[in-house]
Amino acid sequence: ERSVTEPAEALRFTLQVACLDGRWLLLLPRERKPDATGQRLLANLLQAAGVLPERPLDFETFQWPQMEGLPVDAPLEEARQGLQAFLEGRRRRGWAPERLLLFGHDTTLATVLTVEGEHCALLDLPAWQGPGLDELADSAEAKRALWPRLAGWREAWHGSSENDDAAPAGG
Repeated sequence: ERSVTEPAEALRFTLQVACLDGRWLLLLPRERKPDATGQRLLANLLQAAGVLPERPLDFETFQWPQMEGLPVDAPLEEARQGLQAFLEGRRRRGWAPERLLLFGHDTTLATVLTVEGEHCALLDLPAWQGPGLDELADSAEAKRALWPRLAGWREAWHGSSENDDAAPAGG
């Protein structure tokens, strides 16, 4: 006789995670860290926006679930708690995210983060979501569409932390 409650299936996603000077969280839904071209593109975008971190970007891989084969009761809640715990561990190393930049789209991750408009509900941060680095590298149109946003990034990066509650204007 089978149990009435079947074990749930864990949500699955992989991210590359970095934090600009401990302030801006960068998430890239992808299996591998950006290659040299992707790193250069990201550096050029940030430089064009006037976002000049003092330390080089160092991406870490976050994969969910972190351990296979464990029972899952509430897949969405467990994935959210797992990502939050990962980021909380990074806070102890100096990360204090004020803003989220999400380069790329993953349906599962979108459900976990709940980015609506210019706000990430899960992390309670102003957020921007746009094309992935591969699309930006291959598409002049995608780069042109991003261009107006860069002025808002500049203002948010150089503005006081009191003004960082509002998402930047310009896109």
